[in-house]
Amino acid sequence: TEGQYAQFFIDGLSIGNVYFNDQVCLAQLDNAFTNSDFELNDWTNWTKSGTWYLENTEGENSYHAYSYYNSSATLTSAPFTATAEFLSLRGMGSGYLELMRASDDAVLESVYPDSGSYWSCWTWDLSDYLGQDLYLRFRDTTSYGSLYVDDIKMGDDPTGKIIVSLPEQIGRASCRERV
Repeated sequence: TEGQYAQFFIDGLSIGNVYFNDQVCLAQLDNAFTNSDFELNDWTNWTKSGTWYLENTEGENSYHAYSYYNSSATLTSAPFTATAEFLSLRGMGSGYLELMRASDDAVLESVYPDSGSYWSCWTWDLSDYLGQDLYLRFRDTTSYGSLYVDDIKMGDDPTGKIIVSLPEQIGRASCRERV
């Protein structure tokens, strides 16, 4: 659960805590549309104004888009149909991440990350928009910072799993949520 600790135990002895925050996207969702995760390393299904870059800092299949010190940069996705109940995305920096309705350009959801240099995750409920054509718009609104976006996913189950691997010789392990 966001903002809480999970304490791990082995044979009844505490082995440590993990703090869960909004920098971790737990949702196991599918790409919202082709190249919604930028892994094609091109701008397929995206239109950009101003200066945007693709960057791979985490190894194979780890591309993301960003705008750097560009107060007029906008990145807009091609329209896609809401076919699932949830849309998840990651971002950081300063600017607006917006979910738009294609028929009238209405802003349906909006977030201003203002998270500095830490990735954050948002999940938006699409249940009221099922069957509608939507698009995403990302706007870098500052001349002193940057805006990063990645991993735009859609699905019906916004939950996920954290898998902890322990050596076999350690014994039984359990996890307790500390509220």
